[in-house]
Amino acid sequence: MPKSSHYLSTKLLLTLIVIITLVMALFLFIRTYRSYLEIDETLREDASIVATRIANAVRPTIWNIYQKSTERQFSEDVASAILDSELGSTSVLSIKVFGNFGHLFMGRIRLQSGEVIRYTESDYSQIKSTNPVIIRHPIIQSGITIGNVEVAMNTVRYQNFFKAGIMIDVLQLLTVGALIVLIVFVVVKRSLVRPLQEIQIAKNTLDTIDEGVVVVNAQGVVIDANPKFLALMAQKRDGFIHHTFDLTSLIHSSDTDPNEIIEHVLTQNVWKGELEIISKNGTVIPIWLNVSATLDQQQQLQATVYLFRDMTELQAKQNTMEHLAFHDTLTALPNRASFESRLKHDISIAKRLNKSLAVLFIDLDDFKSINDSLGHEMGDRLLKEIALRFEMRLRTSDSLARIGGDEFTVILTSFDGHQNYGAIGEELVALASNPVKLDNRELYVGASIGVAVYPENGVTVGELLKHADTAMYRAKEQGRNRICFYSTDQDEFSEARLVLEAGLRKAIELDQFELEYQPKINALSNQYTGFEALLRWKKEDGTYVPPLDFIPFAEERGLIIPIGRWVVQQALTQLGEWQKLLGKDISIAINVSPVQFYDNEFVHFLKTEVMKHNIAPNTLEIEITESTLIHDMEYSIKVLTELKQIGFKISMDDFGTGYSSLNYLKKLPIDFLKIDRSFIVDIDTSLKDQAITSAIVTLANNLNLVVIVEGVERQAQIDCLLEIGCSIFQGFFFSKPQKASDLLPTIEARLAHR
Repeated sequence: MPKSSHYLSTKLLLTLIVIITLVMALFLFIRTYRSYLEIDETLREDASIVATRIANAVRPTIWNIYQKSTERQFSEDVASAILDSELGSTSVLSIKVFGNFGHLFMGRIRLQSGEVIRYTESDYSQIKSTNPVIIRHPIIQSGITIGNVEVAMNTVRYQNFFKAGIMIDVLQLLTVGALIVLIVFVVVKRSLVRPLQEIQIAKNTLDTIDEGVVVVNAQGVVIDANPKFLALMAQKRDGFIHHTFDLTSLIHSSDTDPNEIIEHVLTQNVWKGELEIISKNGTVIPIWLNVSATLDQQQQLQATVYLFRDMTELQAKQNTMEHLAFHDTLTALPNRASFESRLKHDISIAKRLNKSLAVLFIDLDDFKSINDSLGHEMGDRLLKEIALRFEMRLRTSDSLARIGGDEFTVILTSFDGHQNYGAIGEELVALASNPVKLDNRELYVGASIGVAVYPENGVTVGELLKHADTAMYRAKEQGRNRICFYSTDQDEFSEARLVLEAGLRKAIELDQFELEYQPKINALSNQYTGFEALLRWKKEDGTYVPPLDFIPFAEERGLIIPIGRWVVQQALTQLGEWQKLLGKDISIAINVSPVQFYDNEFVHFLKTEVMKHNIAPNTLEIEITESTLIHDMEYSIKVLTELKQIGFKISMDDFGTGYSSLNYLKKLPIDFLKIDRSFIVDIDTSLKDQAITSAIVTLANNLNLVVIVEGVERQAQIDCLLEIGCSIFQGFFFSKPQKASDLLPTIEARLAHR
């Protein structure tokens, strides 16, 4: 039972006890008083009877004495005979007979022991101390009072009866009172306390519910308002209760007129709807209002109950949910659903105004390698930084969204012509290419952007996104970190990509890859110093797919990981066979893509494979492009150091094309620098190429690095390079890449002595 119910029941019980006790006490007092009067009256009647008998008995004698005026007292014999007979009753304590002048003729007293003795003043004093009932009766003869009889009646016995009666009455009254209290308590509790408890519960509920409630009587006066409503409206109870309720003054805005609300309640007994109210301090609050009418037995309006539910928190949650539903949680940019909705809206406006718009599909270059190597937290921070750069560049009329992973989309409006769209796209490419500094690291990514223009490249959301996506892949195909506009011939390119991906997956499944080996030759000794393993894809029809046609795509789709592991395993198998057959520590170099290098399992995989094939780590060279390393130099140094500690040789490929810092170059634990063929093509005729190559060779010598020149195809190039200080070459002039079986006859003859 609730605490308030206990309180009401206890209060009722105590009240009933007090009332019944007072009533019973009054009843007992009246009953006792009446009993006392009855006893007193009875004793007086008995005393009067005794006195009358004595008076009648002694009258002749008293009259005789009175007439003769001789003897003034009774004789003992006469007294004893008359008085003793009356003192035989235990109710009579004493009898005195007086003459007409008040003198005592005779008196007898019965002691407590029962002995009757002659009257004495001392004994009579003891009798009076017991508060007896005393009466006097006149002795009259011939109309003359000739004396008096005084009788003292014993009250002790009656007092004991009286006390016993009082105790019985008290017990009876207590019993009856308890029964009355119990009966009344049960009856009243059922008829009064329970309704009061229900009212109290209703009141407590009204005061504690998280909704504002106002009760208005039929005359429109506020009967009650709970604390929630008063707090919601910043009202004071005294200034609101018992005042006329004006709904119109509370409403700030509503789709329904307040008078219509009242009218609807009067006719339909209920109204529900959403509106805004304004509190006394001016705060506008969105609420859900529920108005209901209470009718009496005659179906007349008794009261109107207004229930105000504060929708502020709910609306905030709904806004948050809507924001989450249409925004990316990482960057807070609109997501794909929101972007498509905005694009549909912008297309309709462009169509109506006969304007164009452009959709840019942006994919970050080499983001996956950073995300895999440094973890998703660092990748997320990088995405947020790039998103912020894009957002700051674009106008408020443009729309930027992140539609997943490292893919962003942009809607450019209010422009005419490809030139404006292209200029903004180029700026976004430049913004993405700038290094991002995170925790003292410089991270490098790029952006490939595809552009589709409305209405030239599509008139629907799906068409524009698809064509912008196709153009983005063409930008990647053309070298990445650039912008490319969609053209109709790219549909064939997109279809070709789908075919290429399906073919690559099938090639992995059916083991359609091969390795060819191109030797590296010391021109001074004309001997082999090692080989580079080059990947080839031979299709089922016997045709080969050029590496540049499938390797970048495999990197983009993440397929380079299984392909790269196959290359390592095949190269180590071949290296083991050659070393066993020739008894020489022949070395083989394998190319590692950025995706492989930033794979967390890369170092562990290499270490496991050389142990499995029983190959000395220093006979396996790891070729990594300069552009791979500059994405995150700190991570690159860490991985290369681990590889060096195991014993692998490290070669930096395409040196001079990655814009690396020379400060980092001295920290990289590498063994070889491979000068890119772009510096070699015209080296015999270009003084600039000669100067650059000479500077690279000087730098390498100072850093104790071996220089390897690739792409050598003419004797003139060799002569010039020898003069600069280069001696190890690789190119078609010496040998094209060949299968291992074709190379074996010439390996032993030209193998450099170690």
